[in-house]
Amino acid sequence: AIGKFCRFLQTKCLLEGNPARLCEVPRIYAPPPRYLDEKQLDKLHRRLRKHAQPFIRACVELALDTGMRLHELLGLKWRDVRDGQIVVGAEAETKNKVGAWRVLPLSEIGAAALALLDRGEETDWVFPRYRTNKFTNAQYVKWLRELTTPLPVFGELKGKRAGNQWHLLRSTWAVECARRKMVIWTMMQLGGWKTLGTVLKYVNIARAAGG
Repeated sequence: AIGKFCRFLQTKCLLEGNPARLCEVPRIYAPPPRYLDEKQLDKLHRRLRKHAQPFIRACVELALDTGMRLHELLGLKWRDVRDGQIVVGAEAETKNKVGAWRVLPLSEIGAAALALLDRGEETDWVFPRYRTNKFTNAQYVKWLRELTTPLPVFGELKGKRAGNQWHLLRSTWAVECARRKMVIWTMMQLGGWKTLGTVLKYVNIARAAGG
């Protein structure tokens, strides 16, 4: 703000130099990403089994198993699920920030999550989003918020940060990968991140937690 004011004075010929250039700009560091610990994960799984519709439960459990972003999950097609793997980014609906496709391994938990879904006559979209054109990203965020209201770590994400509830699942996956001592470059590739710094955030969290 001071720098902009000084530049304004320069444009009005009221100031010859810009003294604000000598000032060091303070850095504002973002807080570390939040994630679910074992107790919180256990509570979430219990609520999923008791209260969630099958496709919501499958979506949440796949996010925890693969680290996929919400738009990647909702843009997933059955033909991208094969041989115990999920191909992400092959379709325009699942393009990530990096813009490249990646192959994610499915564990038994992920395979069991997909088994919850009834394909019926629909053989294209995995989740009911484009089938009816009424289930949007915002609707899934709303469902997750209603489902996780009793869980404190989710309840703290209010207002504009409510959408971060889905990212909380991705952060949990990343921290778990770091705890299992996954190679950083492999983790970066599976997560579809552009920079190494993002991956190191989760590695540092895992180390601080004793992982």
